[in-house]
Order: sequence, then C-alpha cells, then structure tokens
Amino acid sequence: MKRHPARTRPQRGVATLIVVMVLFFIATMVAAYASRNIVFEQRTGANYQRATSAQEVAEAGLQWAVAQLNAGRIDDNCAPSVAGTDPSFRQRYLILDDATGSLQRRDHEPSPGTFAPLTPTCQFDPATMTWVCACPRNGAPSLTPSTSERVAPAFRVSFGDDLGLQPGLIRLNVTACTRLSDDCLNPNSVGVANEGRASVSTLLYLGALSTPTPQAALIVRGSVTATNLTVSNSRIGGTGITVQAGGSVGSGVALNTLAGNALGGLGTTLQGDAALGGLADLDGDVEVSARDRFFAMVFNTLPAAARNQPAMLRLGDCGSGCDELDLLAAVDANPGRPVWVSGDLSIGTGVTIGTPSEPVLLVIDGGDLEISASEAVIHGLVFVRPTGADGTVPATGRVIGALVVDGNLTGTSTDFGIEYDGDVVKAARVRTGSFITVPGAWRDSLRSP
Repeated sequence: MKRHPARTRPQRGVATLIVVMVLFFIATMVAAYASRNIVFEQRTGANYQRATSAQEVAEAGLQWAVAQLNAGRIDDNCAPSVAGTDPSFRQRYLILDDATGSLQRRDHEPSPGTFAPLTPTCQFDPATMTWVCACPRNGAPSLTPSTSERVAPAFRVSFGDDLGLQPGLIRLNVTACTRLSDDCLNPNSVGVANEGRASVSTLLYLGALSTPTPQAALIVRGSVTATNLTVSNSRIGGTGITVQAGGSVGSGVALNTLAGNALGGLGTTLQGDAALGGLADLDGDVEVSARDRFFAMVFNTLPAAARNQPAMLRLGDCGSGCDELDLLAAVDANPGRPVWVSGDLSIGTGVTIGTPSEPVLLVIDGGDLEISASEAVIHGLVFVRPTGADGTVPATGRVIGALVVDGNLTGTSTDFGIEYDGDVVKAARVRTGSFITVPGAWRDSLRSP
C-alpha cells in the first residue's frame, strides 16, 4: 500500500488572539481614563478644600481684627494684658489725628528709607488645636511655620492707606493661606504652589458716641439749682458759654468765662433752651421717651444701642456701686473704649481718670457721680442719667472737659468744679468708640492652588 506524507494543518486562533489583545487594550485605556478622572477629581477636591479653607480663615481673620480693634491692651502675642506699657491693638497699628479725625496705618522701617506696614499674623497649631498669634510693635511678625503634616492655615492683617484723610475711615485687609509662608501671605506675590490663598477687605468706621462737640462746660436738660458749684469756660478760642440748660440757672453757681467778656455772669449761660427743656415722649411704633431723645441728641443713638456697641465697657456688677478703682482699672486697660456705669459711681480718693490726650467718655446710667476727694480729676465727657428727675452735684473734685446731666442738677457742693476744654471733649468724641464695618464695603479675592 502506497503511503502519502501527512499534511501540515494550518495554525488557528490568531484572529482570536488579535481580538482579545484589542479588547484588552481598549479595557486598559478605559481603566486608565477612569483612573485619570479619579485623580483629577481628587486633585480638584483637594484644591477646592484648600481654597475653601483659606476663604474661611480669611473671613475669620477679618472678624478677629475687628474684635481686637474694639478690645483693650494686648501683649506681643495678641493676648489681653493689663500692663500699662502694652498698647491696645488700635494704638499699635493705627494713627489717629485728633484735629481731623483721620486714621492712618502705622509702618515700620525694615531698612533705612524703606517703610512697610505692620502686619499682625496668626497661625493654627494642629498639635494644640489653638491659634498662635504675633502682634509686633515694630518689625515683621515672628512665627515659626508648623511642621505638622496636617493643615495649619494662617492669616495676616494689614491696613490700607488708599483713603486719604477721610475722617474715621480705614481699610482693613486680611490674607489667608493654608500654610504659614511669607510668599503666600503677601497679596502682591504669586503665591505658593499647592496652597490655597484668599483675601478679604472691608472699610471700617470708628463710630464715636458723640456727634458735634459740646460748646458748653455744663449741659443740663432741666434747671441748675446746685450751690457752691463753679463752672468755667475761659479757654481762648472757645465760645465762653458756661451752662446750657433747658430750664433756669440759679445764682448759687459761680461762672467763669473768657477774660474781658462783656457779658460775664449769667450772660454766659443759655437758659430756657427749648431744644432741651421742650423734649417730650414720642408715641409710635417705637416709643421714645424724652430721656432717650435727650441721650440721642448728645450721642446720635439711643441708649440701648450705645450700651450694646462692641467697644462699650459695661461696669454693672460692682455690688452697691462702682468706685474709682473699678473705673480706673477699666480705663487703664482699655484705652479708646467708652465706659457705661450702671448705678452710682463713687470716687473717694484723689485719682486722675483719663488724660488730656487719652480722655474718657463716661456714661453713668441710673445713678449719680459722687466725688468726695478734692484732688480727684476726670478728663473727658461725662454723661449722667440719674434714676429720677434730679441729679445731685458732687461734693468736690473736678471734671475737665464737659458734664451733661439728663434732668435737674441739685444739691450743695463744697468746691466741685467743671472746666470746659474743647480739645479734651473733641478727643473723647474722636478717639473713643467702636470700629464697625461699613455696609457694602466687603470684597474678596480667591486663588486656588
């Protein structure tokens, strides 16, 4: 039998292999694309988280700065201080012109002839879960960047000088970053890679309590029947007006006016002023009493609003009444803040409250000003709201500036005196008050990593 050689069978499955490889390639590309999207979403989420964190820190820094401006003395770590050598936040970073009421920022000199703004700075410490701050008086803030792998955001505060000399206005700027870095916290730099940065800005207004500077040494809504009281307005350049009253001024008041004033005596008083004595209660949706209207005439706001303003120091827990130690401690620790005393204020030692350059704005609500030490002196504007219709004249002491009484001024003094000082009253009006944000002035800028 003749044998034929075996035939070689052709290879099969090549096409299948090609199809499988193509499908595997497509699956790999799909997986890679999906992975790319996941990575992109992760980076986008991280960027958004950093940007949002920076924005929230910037807004928190702005609120912190406003609160510090309305607070008292602080040390170089921005913590409250009772040391008389420590200035307040507003004293550290702002210059106030008593003549114009304008505010300017304080600068430091990093190198001869080069000036830069002072910039208080705060950083969050993840280890202690607290904020660490630096409030330098001169020079750059000294803070060590956190080495934690956790987010440690920081913010820096500065004040603008773009408003010229507009009275009472200043621009507040806050820049925040997700990491403490001079390059990131400098709003004029390009920032730092992979770190979020945000800036917010607003206008602040130093809203003092009083409006026009009083021109009389003593202003009384009712009549003055007090005796042995001396009222002086003898400063050159002043009006010479001693007493402005809604009622009459009794003969038991000694009046001193400008030398050579032909009027002299009661001729220096404004008696029967209808703008004061003619006040009556107003009925309406919001009832306003004559007492509140008188307060608003002096301070351009109602008593409740004044008492609750951010910078107001309220002394109402003094037991039977506040004394000079309570007031002196409050004034010394809080320059530039008005003081509201609920009840009587009793001064029994020869203290000096306020100074000609840093006077006080003092409201005594529901009580009297009682002074029993002849050496006691108050520099500033004092407003007394007695419980009833009559306020009692202090026995002795002096008020240098002006005294306002909501009602009649009665009683017998030993040698109490009121000396009008227009500069002191104006300084109390211009320097003392709360910083508030101007509505509509807020703006922000956001930079993602």
